[in-house]
Amino acid sequence: MQIEEKLVKSKSLQGRIITVMVVCILIPFVILMIALEFLLNSNISEFVSLGYSTLNSLRIPLVFMFLIVPVFIIFVVLVAITRMSNRITDPIISLTQSIENIAEGDLSQEIMIDGRIRGNEIGMLAQSFQNLLVTMRLGNVSYYHGDMTLAFANYNAALELFKSTKNPHGQGMCLNNLGNIYRNWGDFNKAKEAYDKAIEIGEQEEDMGGLGPRYNNRGLLYLSEEKWTEAMSDFTKAIEIDKEMEDDEGIATRKRNIGVLYMVRNEFDLAQANLDEAIQIDSKWEYNLGLAEDEFQLGRLSLLKNDQELAIEHFKDSLKFAQSLGNYPLMKNNLESLVKLYENQGNTTLHHKAESELTKVNDVLVRKKDVIFVIDQSGSMHEWGKMVAAKTGALGVFNETINIGDRIAIIGFHSSTMTHLSLTEKKGGVSDIVGIFNKLEALPYNTKLYDSIAHGLNLLTNAPPMRDQETQERQKWIVTLTDGEDNESKKFNPRKIAHLIATFSPPLNFVLIGIGPELKKYHKKMAEMVAATPRGKYITIYSAKNVKKRIENAFQTVKEIMVASEIEGFTPEEG
Repeated sequence: MQIEEKLVKSKSLQGRIITVMVVCILIPFVILMIALEFLLNSNISEFVSLGYSTLNSLRIPLVFMFLIVPVFIIFVVLVAITRMSNRITDPIISLTQSIENIAEGDLSQEIMIDGRIRGNEIGMLAQSFQNLLVTMRLGNVSYYHGDMTLAFANYNAALELFKSTKNPHGQGMCLNNLGNIYRNWGDFNKAKEAYDKAIEIGEQEEDMGGLGPRYNNRGLLYLSEEKWTEAMSDFTKAIEIDKEMEDDEGIATRKRNIGVLYMVRNEFDLAQANLDEAIQIDSKWEYNLGLAEDEFQLGRLSLLKNDQELAIEHFKDSLKFAQSLGNYPLMKNNLESLVKLYENQGNTTLHHKAESELTKVNDVLVRKKDVIFVIDQSGSMHEWGKMVAAKTGALGVFNETINIGDRIAIIGFHSSTMTHLSLTEKKGGVSDIVGIFNKLEALPYNTKLYDSIAHGLNLLTNAPPMRDQETQERQKWIVTLTDGEDNESKKFNPRKIAHLIATFSPPLNFVLIGIGPELKKYHKKMAEMVAATPRGKYITIYSAKNVKKRIENAFQTVKEIMVASEIEGFTPEEG
């Protein structure tokens, strides 16, 4: 209904069509003018034959007026009509391509809505498909690749969509998942705020199916904060709802969480009773995910009771379920526990076997990266120690967060783009790569920023596959530092760069460090490129004060972002 009202109000596309029709009327008008010219010329000839020779001097001006001018008008009209029609059809073609990508299962590319179509009927159609894309992503686990930052951006977008469409269930689901993300990030205040709002909406709408998980998740938050009474209250409310909904899987989950609550309070008998209830329910209905969690918690409880043999059995059973489900985080937890237990027992064979399996799991969980450094080497980088700070910061990222097996490339730019190091795997010896960083220097030339970023994007797009089969796609990174506005690029501009960035799937990790007061005038251009990916970060250093230290701090932020993105582990939950 809202879309229909907007279509009625919007006149822009209709206006274009009317304009084209009105312009087209000029063509028959010009034809009429030509006909009149021939008619008038014929009359002049007749008058001349009758002796009115002075009229003969009007022939040439009339021919020019009635032939040359109409031809020019026709040319202008045709060009105008062509341009107008292209402005209508080009967005439709682009939208069609985006829809085909969605149909093929690619949910990573945003539907581009530029200023030319925003607000008209095509723009509203594109926005409708963007909204559809947002809702399709909500239940698509593979889209997130375990990335909480990406999930956070999409759940926020979905929340705004559900607010605009007055969909309370959707709002509650998004708030619940945002609470889960905040809890994973350790931001307990924001997590509680999100859970409280989700529960409030669920109670208002009597959304019993959504309330159970929301009370449970808030209970887990209270458990993390050691607020035992509040946690037990929420778990109890969740169980009551589960019983009303006849949700045995939900009941088993709450019983397991209550068992954990008693376990961390050292009330082992109550913990055992609740965990036993959970595993009985999960066994009855063959809920393998629940069984995997039950066995793991029983292993933890056995350890606290100093029964190492029983703990090993539970961890091994949990590991089998986790392996069958492909649950790598739980596999990691079980293997870490088994490694410690076998080491304590002095069982070298089993210890090495578990350690080897743990290494393989960690290789899956810690995603490999392809990282392109794009560093400004123009003359102004020599000022205030900027070049020294840039080299120090980039080396810090390389040494501390570029892991063995990751690949790295180094691009420098001034009036030209220079590939100092093509995409190269980090192995044991790194002295050559360190040497390349140390040799970077500022030279008295211009700034070719956009073309150099495009070159880095091209390196990532055409990166050769690794020799061994990898379990998942590598993260793609561009880390760019510049201290001035581009004054040399010929092929690319911010809009073209943004378009290239938006085509990456999974989304590109793009960090841009902008230095100096000059860039403040071009903030919008810089931000446009970063905003093209949900994993974008623009670090601004516009003040000339303490520039060297602030550049080093900026690269520290880059390290923190990389570390936070390495570990998989986010799975969307239904609200």
